[in-house]
Amino acid sequence: MVLEPEGFNVMTASDDTSVWRQVADQVPDLILIDYQLGPTGGYDLCEQLRQNEPTRNIPVIILCGPKITGDTARAQNCGALGSLPKPFESQQLIDLVNSSISTVPAVATCPVCECAVEQAGQFCPSCGGLHHHECWHLNDGCGQCDYRFE
Repeated sequence: MVLEPEGFNVMTASDDTSVWRQVADQVPDLILIDYQLGPTGGYDLCEQLRQNEPTRNIPVIILCGPKITGDTARAQNCGALGSLPKPFESQQLIDLVNSSISTVPAVATCPVCECAVEQAGQFCPSCGGLHHHECWHLNDGCGQCDYRFE
């Protein structure tokens, strides 16, 4: 993918179940969703991400159909930060990702050290807390509830 040479850590998912599994393991800085992601579809998945407390503030960009009328509005209506119609140039994607990540604020307070945690913190699947990776590993899991990783 074009983002890895730019220094981004990229994870891929072929369906919405894989997206949820990955987000439970590590909260990403940004989610790119293809509008045709199965079986739910990218727009519906974006709406679900917005309704879920731990994923509510993760910026989402929808990769839309090729200049289909209404796709940009549909992306905004489902809660996406932006959209990019296909086909697109690699640099367009890189620029959009860079500008989207640079506007992401701190969204949580780590329950262990009480400092702000950026989007890339560790998400607790039990209580929904967002932790610094160091605090998560120091406690072998959540410092807020009894969840422990194996």
